[in-house]
Amino acid sequence: MNILLLPPIDSEGSESPVTESPGLGYLAAYARHQGHTVECFEPRLAKLDYKGIAEYIGRSDAELVGFSILDNVEGVYQVSSILRRKRSSVHITTGGHLATFAHRLILKECSAIDSVVRFEGEKPLVQLARSLTSDQDLSSVSGLTYRLGAGITETAPTASFENLDDLPFPIRYLPNSHYQRQPFNLIASKGCYFRCTFCGVHRFYRASPSLVKRYHSPGYVVDQIEKLIDCYGNNRFWFMDDDLLGTSKRERLWIDQLIGLLEDRDIEMIFSLMCRSDTINRYPDLLQRLHSVGLKRLFVGIENINDDVLLRINKGVRIKGHKYISSSRNLGIELVGGMILFDRTTTVTELRNNLAFISQCKSDIQFNFDLLKVFFATPLYEDLNSKGQLLGTWRAPIYKFENQTIATVFHVYKGFKNYFWKFLDLPLRNIIWRHIGLPNPPFPESCIREALGMYNTLVVEIIRLALESSEALGNKGNPHVIFDNIRKAEQNRIEETLFVIQLMQMPSLWSGIESTPKRYPPAAFAGITYDCSGQPAC
Repeated sequence: MNILLLPPIDSEGSESPVTESPGLGYLAAYARHQGHTVECFEPRLAKLDYKGIAEYIGRSDAELVGFSILDNVEGVYQVSSILRRKRSSVHITTGGHLATFAHRLILKECSAIDSVVRFEGEKPLVQLARSLTSDQDLSSVSGLTYRLGAGITETAPTASFENLDDLPFPIRYLPNSHYQRQPFNLIASKGCYFRCTFCGVHRFYRASPSLVKRYHSPGYVVDQIEKLIDCYGNNRFWFMDDDLLGTSKRERLWIDQLIGLLEDRDIEMIFSLMCRSDTINRYPDLLQRLHSVGLKRLFVGIENINDDVLLRINKGVRIKGHKYISSSRNLGIELVGGMILFDRTTTVTELRNNLAFISQCKSDIQFNFDLLKVFFATPLYEDLNSKGQLLGTWRAPIYKFENQTIATVFHVYKGFKNYFWKFLDLPLRNIIWRHIGLPNPPFPESCIREALGMYNTLVVEIIRLALESSEALGNKGNPHVIFDNIRKAEQNRIEETLFVIQLMQMPSLWSGIESTPKRYPPAAFAGITYDCSGQPAC
């Protein structure tokens, strides 16, 4: 059967960078291994809108089309509806974490979609293709929700691959040129033992018949790394695992075996990964060992500096110091810290504590800080929904802040964040990753850190000023007015910071293309207005 698979579709007008989905690569690789013809199509490469995506699929030979759903459910609805009008016979299915929990809602809301694959999709996708090819009843497909007459029915899921090594290597479906510039995305494990309220990963795997967490063997991972380096000549990788390092002795043994294999085979690679703060605090030697085999960038889920907040989100950790900050700096590992500065019950004291921590770290950590987002079917969603504290729809749930001061500060901060990205070609986080691993980097590490420090300092100062203004004005504080006052007061610093970042993003520095930095005059900044659309209500 001819199968066409698509990664999550962006909202129209979005300009997010193109990244490959290893999950999609696994689906395609297994289906091909079972004898099907599979194409993976990335609409962002062609900059297609919804109509353009549907027209592309309509012109293809696809008999089965699969959409991965991350969060843009509406985009999948629209493309599917346009496609259905063009190709009435094609079977349209969807899958992913969100689709697994919203399977019946999706079929009720969009008549163009024929089925939803629940949980891990490698086996169900192949079973679905087999049933469609032989015109059989879909009741033999495991973990499938589908239309039956005028109703909707579902089949029970069965265990996926307990031994992940039984899966072939995921296909790499982006153009070769992409892999000359960007790191390969790897998955060495599936699942997570922790139960953070804002995350649905643990619920996805606990609700399925498979084990909560499984690993490829270290040999499988290293074999794949070697093959990719040999094929593409690129030795940069990003481990996308939800919790690669873990905290148990068994997980630590797996990591030690992986490191040992990389050392034995003398593989020269550069990689980044995501981890919990308690993992690297618990094993102080782990950073050194990982760095010795190529770790250059570490995404750490700090989340918050207040124990009360960590308890609210069920992070399963308490603040016990951040030894990894100095260790990473001494080793030359770039740190990216995820921080949840705002949630429904954030207090002024909690916000001040977080700002103090960020200021203390200065240029040692590149922070990604924002709002605690709510996703359908997570424990957080169900808790807020049961209490009647959610606004919006299940597809885009939002909430109101309990503290009016915090609500005002958040809206000012978000307005500035949107304001900044109007002037930047790339998010700040991409600057450092572009710098890592280049044989002749255009900037020394000290310059990168200085730009990072400038940005962090500026954002902290903006939030601090917004907090002071909001407290002083009380309920009369208007985020539009506060935004405009801060913008005028900090205009010189904003212009300087953004210019430095723009300078580091000049194509001529990275690819040999001549370019001139876009240094915006003050008048350009004065013309930007407050923009905080789509955010929680005050």
